[in-house]
Amino acid sequence: PMAWPFQKPVDKAEVTDYYDHIKYPMDLKTMTERLKNKYYVSKRLFVADMTRIFTNCKLYNQPETEYYHC
Repeated sequence: PMAWPFQKPVDKAEVTDYYDHIKYPMDLKTMTERLKNKYYVSKRLFVADMTRIFTNCKLYNQPETEYYHC
């Protein structure tokens, strides 16, 4: 249930400055596509993308936001 903010790419129309701050976005939809396309040839690549989701979230959002808490 806490994964809802990470399900799909951040919508630039809703968060206009997100891509100004986050140069390497990642989300679970993109990871699913990569998994289907056999991009993850090692556990390291998978973990790197998953870590990027959380790092981006913490970089962009303030600690008191619900996104940060998720």
